[in-house]
Amino acid sequence: MPRLEAGKNTRLQGIGIDLVDKKRIQKLIQRHPRRALTALFTAAEIKKTGPKNIRRLARLFAAKEAFFKAAGGAWLGLENFLKIEVHCSSEDHFRVESSKYKVSPKDRVFADGQFFECGNWVGAQVLIWGSKI
Repeated sequence: MPRLEAGKNTRLQGIGIDLVDKKRIQKLIQRHPRRALTALFTAAEIKKTGPKNIRRLARLFAAKEAFFKAAGGAWLGLENFLKIEVHCSSEDHFRVESSKYKVSPKDRVFADGQFFECGNWVGAQVLIWGSKI
């Protein structure tokens, strides 16, 4: 997605936040390794993160859930997890691309986020921005 700079034509379209217990993600992946990974994460996310890196998988999951909330729904269905791809730009920042969240063709949209952690908890916040072109 193209990067938009905040300015007079840029508007905030949504805010989302989510918290995930890393132990819960670990149990889910231990119980259903293949099914959980392929249902929740894109092939590119699994390749980049690794199927056993629970901390990073929990971060991706939290980012996707936060994006759902920013886009206007607490949960848009399991099938929509694969329509959201999280791209980590640094240790604590990420961008989100989604084929699910659609706006007018006259709009340009991007979503940025930040991770945070405390103990076994991993969180993500997402801001969806848009601009008329």
